[in-house]
Amino acid sequence: MPSRPADWPDLNPDQRAAVTASMDPQLVVAGPGTGKTRVLVCRAAHLIEHEAVTPSRLVLVTFTRRAAQQLTSRLATLVGPEAQHVRAGTIHHFCYKTLRAHSAPAGVPDDFIVVDDTVTDAFWQRWYEAHERWCDANDLHSYRQVKTHVSRIKLGIDTVSGRLTEGLRAYGEMLGDRGALDFDDLLVKTRDLLRNHPDVRADLVDETRAVLVDEFQDTDPVQFDIIRRLGEAGAHLYCMADDDQSVYRFRGARPANLRRYIDRFDCSAERGTRHVLTTNYRSNRSIYAVAEAVLDADERLKQRGDIRKSNAGTQPVQLVACDDPEAERTHVLRQLRD
Repeated sequence: MPSRPADWPDLNPDQRAAVTASMDPQLVVAGPGTGKTRVLVCRAAHLIEHEAVTPSRLVLVTFTRRAAQQLTSRLATLVGPEAQHVRAGTIHHFCYKTLRAHSAPAGVPDDFIVVDDTVTDAFWQRWYEAHERWCDANDLHSYRQVKTHVSRIKLGIDTVSGRLTEGLRAYGEMLGDRGALDFDDLLVKTRDLLRNHPDVRADLVDETRAVLVDEFQDTDPVQFDIIRRLGEAGAHLYCMADDDQSVYRFRGARPANLRRYIDRFDCSAERGTRHVLTTNYRSNRSIYAVAEAVLDADERLKQRGDIRKSNAGTQPVQLVACDDPEAERTHVLRQLRD
């Protein structure tokens, strides 16, 4: 095992094993307060300093742009200015760059633009107002619900039916007239590019030695397919996830992608390719015990009792019943002020 530079943060044994793991596809199961970000940053530094991964060939996929900036900033404290060459950003940003570089085989205009929520909200708000009775009859009670449903249709999760078929056609024509893609198009077009053009996939992997993915439990089926194809083509995959914290299922996130990833890349503790960060530095024993009590033990990657708490506090957790959401918000604000 390579020695750890003196200026790196301290790592416990589980964290160190995850940071210095082999170049096989890896999965790190990291609950809240277990040092997930520390491990991800140190893994990136380890790849640069001990696995000869050129920073420009290292991709960090994060859930938000702000998270990407924070990771890059922390990485710079370990490896210096070369951290700025790491390709850190959301998966949509990665797809945008990929389509820019391969617009012709992807079948998109070489000068395409990406429309923001201002444009898409305006389109679907008008459509919803013109078809409100049909929408209500189909459990779509706002234009935002229509827009979410459309996104799930484009990602292959839901099916299109009724008047929305014509709505999607008009939406596609609107984007086409502008030479534009929306955020779902970025994903779908990249997925299709990797699926249908092996030469492009090979070129992309040649310039992408390693892909580190944060919040993997919140990937949707198309995002999973993109990441999987990169790994199958030879890019090193290193995915951080917590199946207890998937909060974007309404937008198509699939925690089952964790099981698919484990099965496809044979991730296991025995092979040293699946790791569980087992020390919680944030919550006391009482808080964690309550959280574990309400989670389905049969479906979790972490078993009850796996996680140690550095805070041994046993102050009882209070259960507060609020009459409605407004009362709940008021209570939370009062607690924060106190």
